[in-house]
Amino acid sequence: MIIKAKNCELEVDKNKEVYVGSTVNGQTFRDWEDLDQHVRTQLEEIELQAVNLIRQSERIIAAVRN
Repeated sequence: MIIKAKNCELEVDKNKEVYVGSTVNGQTFRDWEDLDQHVRTQLEEIELQAVNLIRQSERIIAAVRN
């Protein structure tokens, strides 16, 4: 999963690494395996939220085309 927004981004590759970066806080890299289960669960929830936002965007854009 890759999420990019104003001057920041999050990249999660399960079973590999997690990257978060922003112009304010710099870059952070973590190995997925080094994260505790609570953090992994939170990142998985963010991914579900991103999927929902993408689906919502698809509906909005599809409505404009019609």
